[in-house]
Amino acid sequence: MNQLRNIRKLAIIVLILTGLLTLAACKSGEKTPYGSISDDPYLTIGDIVVTEKELYDQLRLQGASVLATMVDEKIFAEELVTVKGLLASGDENLNKYLDETINNAIHGGTNLESLEKMYNENPERWVRNIEQFADSLYLLDNSIDITSVISSIQGLSGKYEGYSSIPVLVERYGLRVTQRYYAQQILEEEVIDADHTNYIKEADLVNSYKNSMQGRYDVNALVVRFINLNEANAALYQASIKSDSRGLWYKIPDIRILPGDPGYIDLNDLSQTGFGHVKSILENLNILGKLGANFEDRDQITVADFENYYKQYSISTSRDTGLADEALTTAQVKAEFVNIYNMLNPASQVEVNVDGDIVGVGGSTFDSTITYDDLNVQNSSLRIHVYTTLTAEAKMDDPEDVSAGKPYSARVQTFGSSRYLVFKLDDDSDSEDDILIDDTQNENVMIFGDSQEALDIKAEIYERIFNGKLNNSYISSKVNALYEDLNLNIYDSVLRTFYEQSFGYDGTKNTKSGDVVADISDIEITVDEFYQRLEKSYGINLALDIASNKILMADEKYSITDAEYEDYKSQFEDIISQFSANNFATSGFPASMGREKFLLTAFGARTNTEAVNQLYVYPSLREQYLQDMEGHFGSEDYSIYEKLADLAALHHENFKSITVSHLLVYFDKNGDGTPDNPTEYLESLGEAGAQQVLDGLVNLVELIYNKVGDYRGFTEGLTAMATEFNNSGRILRGSVTPPFDYQIELLWAEYRQLGFYLKFENISSAITNTSNKITGQSVLDPVFYNRAMELHAQLAEIEDDASKFPHLDLYGTVITESALDEVKSSFGWHLILATNVRMTTSAIFSADEDEDGKYVSADGTLNVYNEDSETLTASQIEFFLKEQKTDEGVVLPTVVQTAVNSYLTPVLNRYNNTYMQRELIFKLLEDATWGSAQGEARYEVVREINRRQMNEYLLSSIGVYDQNYDDLFGTWFAILESGL
Repeated sequence: MNQLRNIRKLAIIVLILTGLLTLAACKSGEKTPYGSISDDPYLTIGDIVVTEKELYDQLRLQGASVLATMVDEKIFAEELVTVKGLLASGDENLNKYLDETINNAIHGGTNLESLEKMYNENPERWVRNIEQFADSLYLLDNSIDITSVISSIQGLSGKYEGYSSIPVLVERYGLRVTQRYYAQQILEEEVIDADHTNYIKEADLVNSYKNSMQGRYDVNALVVRFINLNEANAALYQASIKSDSRGLWYKIPDIRILPGDPGYIDLNDLSQTGFGHVKSILENLNILGKLGANFEDRDQITVADFENYYKQYSISTSRDTGLADEALTTAQVKAEFVNIYNMLNPASQVEVNVDGDIVGVGGSTFDSTITYDDLNVQNSSLRIHVYTTLTAEAKMDDPEDVSAGKPYSARVQTFGSSRYLVFKLDDDSDSEDDILIDDTQNENVMIFGDSQEALDIKAEIYERIFNGKLNNSYISSKVNALYEDLNLNIYDSVLRTFYEQSFGYDGTKNTKSGDVVADISDIEITVDEFYQRLEKSYGINLALDIASNKILMADEKYSITDAEYEDYKSQFEDIISQFSANNFATSGFPASMGREKFLLTAFGARTNTEAVNQLYVYPSLREQYLQDMEGHFGSEDYSIYEKLADLAALHHENFKSITVSHLLVYFDKNGDGTPDNPTEYLESLGEAGAQQVLDGLVNLVELIYNKVGDYRGFTEGLTAMATEFNNSGRILRGSVTPPFDYQIELLWAEYRQLGFYLKFENISSAITNTSNKITGQSVLDPVFYNRAMELHAQLAEIEDDASKFPHLDLYGTVITESALDEVKSSFGWHLILATNVRMTTSAIFSADEDEDGKYVSADGTLNVYNEDSETLTASQIEFFLKEQKTDEGVVLPTVVQTAVNSYLTPVLNRYNNTYMQRELIFKLLEDATWGSAQGEARYEVVREINRRQMNEYLLSSIGVYDQNYDDLFGTWFAILESGL
């Protein structure tokens, strides 16, 4: 009953647009209940009067949904009182549902994490949503206080919770909560009824637990992520560790250690516990000769030499030609993984403390806790490795016995596009002990245990399944079932027709006058309370429409010819013929419904004259009025064309357009491709670590700017360096001394170790003074946008010289930390490359240039000439607008056409949009007298809401204030209304 159907079918909309219409006459003897509604004036302007009864007759046409809501309120009156009490007393489920319902209405979503992110990143957008919501509430109920609603919502301590403390919102959404509560009570009986399809069995709870919760406990682990395979190999070479086929790790003899240092490899010791096997490998690789006569010189061993040695070295635990390899203990593997982590992250070092935990060093923070969802988002294969493949060290009886499972990766593992080594310290798997136990009556069945933890989880799963069943479809079905036992009678035939179309109807077919418009059992809905509800929602706007139609009909300035009227009647005959032929059946209007009901439900009229007026005459007159720009705002001293010229000049004067690309320097700790917030990242490093990174940032930018000059152009250089940088690893590889071995890590490794990534992006479209509205589909980071606009201002001041492009921000200056702070956003540091600044277009076009006299009106009174104004002149605009209406249309010189497109078109688009067109109707009625004391005040509020909507809520004093938008449109009405 409370689920609306769309009665304005697409085909019928098409019919309206094509103008096919007319209506049948009223049935004689039909009664209509009017209650105390009289012919008293509701609105008066001059000789034009709109009575209360006239208004009600139009309100009835759109009253079906309001009546349905009122019926629901009557039926659920007692439950509504109960629900309000439960909300006030803090009922968790009902308050959560109310909060979600209102959050969806205000912010378009219910996920609290996403909503909090939206608030933290853009609190102005949060306020803007509230402003729009409060205005929308007022348009549905003119009795509310908009300011109070906004301040009450803003004052909530939880931002997105606690709406039940705001009475007007409880009144607005309480019925929806009540109907859910009603359905919930029914479902509570069904879920414990073993014979009902909604019965929730123990097996349902167990299966849900296994599928959605079991095994999703938190783990503690050290995750070492490698940027690429070369980095992973280089880290193993540097640490001198290697694993065998069983996944055990070994420390291989490090031939780089100098004599006298711990771990030195004496190649002269050829005993069974010596290093003859190492000597043989070096001899085979032609490295032995570099070590001097006594094989003690290590200075000549290159990185490549050690890599080749590492690759040739074979693990053997039973070697006869030298010391046998011995697997590292679990503690030693942990230490080696920590060592590798620190090689890769020198600014955020970690260590193993006395308890065997891994903690941050030197003020940096390190949290080894990892959630199931974190890993699942990062990479599901990595999650399986951590949760399933590895065994937590803390859960092992003997951590050194790895025969049944290891707490560490057996080798460098590839998951997605990254490589990993993981050491699993601990997990919360103990929290799942005794959650499920064997059923004593059936050993093949699991049931929930009786511990408090098990009972809590069981209750959580039960609530989840219950709420899944308590969906909108279920609620609707139960509410509709309630009405099957009740009989609704509607005594107004017009209202009844629309109600039946939307919800179905089985009540009386009789009509009657009097005070009651409908009843259901012994519950009555009076005309007066129905009118009151309709009027406070739609009364002002609908009265404006009725009065404006009357004014335009009486104004000789706007007219319909006899021929046009006859054409409308002809179209009516055509639509009736099509309906009679059943051509509209697929749109929900079969011929069997009868002509009267078809015309009423499709077009909202009951007489032929009313139909022609509603669908042809009124729209035509309104169009004539809305196009009469001179009549709206023109005056002898300040014509509409001068005003349009001044508005267009604002677009010319404030025009900004810059084409850019940029190099983004950013962090991406988990390698998910999404830049981390640099402030948060730096805070995690501690003061010393953060300063180390910031110093490195300055050096990195200096290096990039020094090297970019080696390329043919900035774009080529920045693109190439970003690619090379991201391909490099964090372990130093190669050599700049003989024998030379150039590797990209020689240049970039120290900066990669600090966590930096580079990304060069080309911004596909120009950045302009209108391109970054918060209402746009794509909004640039404000730091980036504002910096681009600053560059625009700088470059626009330079003479139009091609040599100023491309312009790389901060290039040729001393790079400092404070300078980089100016280009730092929540994504990283933006180094902008400007490639073009588009200048404004002149509207000057001399008469001398019009050799053929093409740009003069037929009567010679208007032309497009402009001898000295950079901006469009009033005469140019008048020529354009008037010639546009001629049969030949308008042709403009290229320079003038460009100026029109750039500066006048935005003005005309705004003038012709829905909100400005509505403003013109408000203007038509601004001298009206209202029948009630509140009428004029409500009219002004509705008009102001329309203006706020027109301004897209971008000129707010408490929410979004867009200076660019204000520069263009902030004086819109001041200019238009000047001199009137």
